[in-house]
Amino acid sequence: MKTDRIGQDDAQRQKLESQDDKETELEKIAPDLFKKQTRDAIKTKQKEMEETMEQIEKNLFDVPIKEATNTNDIKKVLFSNEYSVQYATNSNQKNNQQEETEGVSKKIVVTLFGFVLMICGGVFVMMRKMLD
Repeated sequence: MKTDRIGQDDAQRQKLESQDDKETELEKIAPDLFKKQTRDAIKTKQKEMEETMEQIEKNLFDVPIKEATNTNDIKKVLFSNEYSVQYATNSNQKNNQQEETEGVSKKIVVTLFGFVLMICGGVFVMMRKMLD
């Protein structure tokens, strides 16, 4: 890599060029990493991985289209005349619902009564303080 800058003399250029020829720390640790064979092996492995990923994507996301179905056929299947709704009525369920609604209404009445009592108590205390 050559970099020429304004004001750079020949000595500095030669120094930069000689630094490019030096062995780096990565090359010392793994000398086979930067060989052409290794790079080619990495590229072929990447191509294989890309091809397998494309194959997987095609298998996952491409749904084969079946024959065109008519909307009338779909309606016949979904809304057949033989279909009947069966209601599951149980007397216990009705009783439980009535008890729940009665319980809720009792809770509301008790809560409202408590609020009214608190307000009356507050008014009573305020009146006592004002009269004293």
